Amino acid sequence: MTMVGKRKKKTATPVKKTAKKIKIEAPPPRDETPSGDGEVVLAIRMAERECGQKGIRGGVKNWVIQCPYCDSEYSDLKAHIKLKHKGKEYHGLKTQCPHCDKQVVDIINHIRHVHEKVKRFKCEECEAIFVNNSVLRTHVNNVHQSVTTECPHCDLTLKMHNLEGHIKKVHQNQRDSFKCEAGCDKVYTSRSDMQRHVLRVHLKCKTKCEFCGKEFSPDGLPKHIKTVHQGIYRVYCKYCKKGFDRTQALEWHTTSQHSGIYFQCNIPSLETEEKFCKKRQFTECGIKEHIQKHLAKDYKVLCQKCGTEIYSCYQQEHNARYHSTSAFPCDFQGCDVLITRREELKAHALESHATLMDYLEWCDLCNKPCLDKQKHFDNLHKGLNDQEFTVLYRITIGLMCEEDGCKFFGMHKAAINRHNKLVHSKPTITECELCNKVTNNLNKHMIDNHTEGKTFSCSHCDTKFQTRVQLMRHQRVHNRKREECEICHNQVIHLRQHMDQVHGNVRNFECDVEECSQKFFTRLAKTRHMMHVHEGMRYKCGICGQEVVSIRSHMRFVHLKEKKHECPECGKKFQTFSHMKTHLTRVHLGMKDKCLECGKMVQDLKSHSLFVHKNGKNFPCDQCDKRFTTMCQLKDHIRLKHMRSLKPEKTELVEPLKPEETILVEKSE
Repeated sequence: MTMVGKRKKKTATPVKKTAKKIKIEAPPPRDETPSGDGEVVLAIRMAERECGQKGIRGGVKNWVIQCPYCDSEYSDLKAHIKLKHKGKEYHGLKTQCPHCDKQVVDIINHIRHVHEKVKRFKCEECEAIFVNNSVLRTHVNNVHQSVTTECPHCDLTLKMHNLEGHIKKVHQNQRDSFKCEAGCDKVYTSRSDMQRHVLRVHLKCKTKCEFCGKEFSPDGLPKHIKTVHQGIYRVYCKYCKKGFDRTQALEWHTTSQHSGIYFQCNIPSLETEEKFCKKRQFTECGIKEHIQKHLAKDYKVLCQKCGTEIYSCYQQEHNARYHSTSAFPCDFQGCDVLITRREELKAHALESHATLMDYLEWCDLCNKPCLDKQKHFDNLHKGLNDQEFTVLYRITIGLMCEEDGCKFFGMHKAAINRHNKLVHSKPTITECELCNKVTNNLNKHMIDNHTEGKTFSCSHCDTKFQTRVQLMRHQRVHNRKREECEICHNQVIHLRQHMDQVHGNVRNFECDVEECSQKFFTRLAKTRHMMHVHEGMRYKCGICGQEVVSIRSHMRFVHLKEKKHECPECGKKFQTFSHMKTHLTRVHLGMKDKCLECGKMVQDLKSHSLFVHKNGKNFPCDQCDKRFTTMCQLKDHIRLKHMRSLKPEKTELVEPLKPEETILVEKSE
């Protein structure tokens, strides 16, 4: 049996502790100047720990803050004060931001969220990332859950983050006013709206999208990124899951692409008996506003059975609802079934109009079909008296596009024509048999040009019209409010658009084709460019058969030879204003531009650069493959090379008997 002794302890050799050298920049002097509330403003800087130092995290560069009670710097100042300066105050210490002029308490989070834009909170429903958890919760409640609540004062349904502002502005009448800092007369209820106005209107600030490179205003860029690149929208179509930013856009999409259902006004006409208005609208809000215009012209009568005071146009509907004495037709256009009670209409609709009822809901209060039951109640029943206001409409189907594979529904024929022109590049023009002019609206052309008896004259310019509607449409031009431009002193209707297009040359609409770099002032100009340049859409002239971009311009310039623009100096007339302006500047004013390449003073710098320096040849010969710089060179080429066969044969001169006479004799073979 062996005895096991105690293990001897190893004596550790003493090691001399050597101080590690730390290479760090000298801290800046502490700012002892008190802030506005009497506190000392601390300093912050970026420091790097090489070998090791207490209070500074190793491995990476860190923000370090100078302690107000000693000369040390620490990345966690709060822990340092608790440990080394017990009893000292560490709450509310402000630090000067190195990026901006602000003095904030939580400087690290301020730099991370405001200047470095660090986003670590990702939404589980989509790909959006946010700065903090509070913004993430707001995003989930507003976009994915749509958490709403009712206002305790007016029972209005609002989103949670809008309730406080609604109560403050609407019920307590506390509205802040912020005037524009740039000096204009605009007043806003929030500072952020005012600042966005200054950036967008006065500073013309544009921000470039990091995904596609397009430029937007500062408040328009987040919306662009959210919808185009992240695919986040406010509302979605329940049939095809397509997203939209506005509820009105979703309603138009559902009507025009899926259901084709419109609301037709069923108010009896006051002028003639047994005729109805039949005006169509996309939504119930639109039909409600339209019917309110009818009621403004109507009068009230007393019901002979119950003595209730109602509008005259509601008599048939009132009898059907409360007295059941008269039958009324079905609420679906084209159905001739007569119904005596409103309660029987639902069973009839589910049986006879089952296809349309797949897109509709049923209101039990008024026993009528509707698109959305909740919106129908809020718009037509909430706070309204049925005897004072009752929406009378019928469900109708729009016109469907005749192109194969297209499911577009239009409200009327004009909508179908516009759809064919924009989507299918299908021109809808006809030729007038009386004057041979080509027009896209033959009825309007016949009324304006070939109908006698224009009795409605304008009081401003003495122009006469065939109908009162045309006169009212024309008078809008005179009644519009005009503003004076401070630069050119012209009276314009849209001052902002005038400043952007005339003086600012702002072109916000860029062509969608990657190879094309064209930009345009308006969305309509961009659409026309896409149709005529990239899609090759042309209109055929009914007179000469030539395919042109604009029939109206072709008729004016080619066939009618119109020259309405007269030079104020010499009286010469031109077809366009730009031609007259060019003539005035070159001929009468003698204005010339200096070429940057050769230094010459030329009248047309663009043509000079194209023909002289770039050797541009824009005039091709239609009989061979040659091209020429000018039209004169092309004409000389055609005369010398291609028109020899039209010349007479060679002749020789014979000496005349008289010196004054010269006889041409054909050369005999």
